[in-house]
Amino acid sequence: MTDTAFQVAKRKARYGHKSYVVWTDRTGEQQYALYNKQNLKQAILAVGTSGKFYWLDASTGVSNIARSFSYMLYLLKCAPGKLEARS
Repeated sequence: MTDTAFQVAKRKARYGHKSYVVWTDRTGEQQYALYNKQNLKQAILAVGTSGKFYWLDASTGVSNIARSFSYMLYLLKCAPGKLEARS
């Protein structure tokens, strides 16, 4: 039995002590990545303004959901890391 991306990210967040973000891309496949500015930007671009994504807290694996576009931008602003400059 294969685990979904959500289950894998939840396990990694809980036992790896790092936060993860999980989203469904335009092809319908779930994706996950570490919680940082670059990956949040990728998730926001993938789900669009009417989509949603989840982030999983480090150490606990508790999932939170971001549904509104303004909240997604707030999370992007507060996330650790830097965004790469456009070329």
